[in-house]
Amino acid sequence: MNPKPLSRKAHRRPFIDACRGFCVLGMILFHALYILRMHNLVAVDLWNVFWWWFARLFAAAFVGLSGWSLAAKRASLTAAADAAATVPGAATPSTSLVLWRTPLRRALKLGLLAAAISLVTRLLFGPTSFVFFGVLHLLCLSGLLGWPLAARPRLAAVVGALTLAAGLLLGKQHFNGLALAWLGFRPAGHQPMDYLPLLPWFAWTAFGSVAFHLGRRFAPRPAAVAAAVPAAAAAAATTAATARPAPAIPSRRIPAPAAGLVWLGRHSLAVYLTHVPLLYGLAQLLVRLR
Repeated sequence: MNPKPLSRKAHRRPFIDACRGFCVLGMILFHALYILRMHNLVAVDLWNVFWWWFARLFAAAFVGLSGWSLAAKRASLTAAADAAATVPGAATPSTSLVLWRTPLRRALKLGLLAAAISLVTRLLFGPTSFVFFGVLHLLCLSGLLGWPLAARPRLAAVVGALTLAAGLLLGKQHFNGLALAWLGFRPAGHQPMDYLPLLPWFAWTAFGSVAFHLGRRFAPRPAAVAAAVPAAAAAAATTAATARPAPAIPSRRIPAPAAGLVWLGRHSLAVYLTHVPLLYGLAQLLVRLR
């Protein structure tokens, strides 16, 4: 008996998706201003204090949410594998194979998309502004590096702190060439639209995993929930015969603005792949009209 495959929405939480959708809105706004400024359509200094922090705070939140989701996926897969292993006489694949199949598949998908992004932006923006290591590149690599840390929050916290410190030190210097740009050795003379090197940005993946485990401490323990369910069922059965039927409670729907954020969060990859070409095409149209 193989572990039951998890659906794509098994790890989805509306609040987390809404937060991710809010980060996507911030990303779209910054990229829109970047492309408009590139075409001399707006006079905005994207390197002043406000916009410098704006871009980095939204990017850190987005990467941190990916770390949270990474830890949530690992916890669910581990629980499914452990449950399947308790079935007598069941033939189950090795736990390591079950656990690593998901991150490897995800890394392959993101890696191919990241390579395509680099190629397209190289053709559009030239050699000094193309995306050679953006958010998709980071998520591809950090998903593999962060997978072992997803089940070890204390180690993840230490690695995250060291990664952040190393990245902050490297961020003050510039180097020649792109060979180590992915690691955090910032290349001189390049100003890409999207640049998130491993140092320090992997720190937010690690911190997101830590946040997931901290959040689980506030959730009710499975044993306590299991003990409470029979008692609640017995009490309901005792009063069901004498109590009047309770009026139906309408289902609580997510408000429209929040639902839009949830949709954006659940389709963040598709939005990321499509919004830059659309913004670039719109800027080209505005230039021709002007």
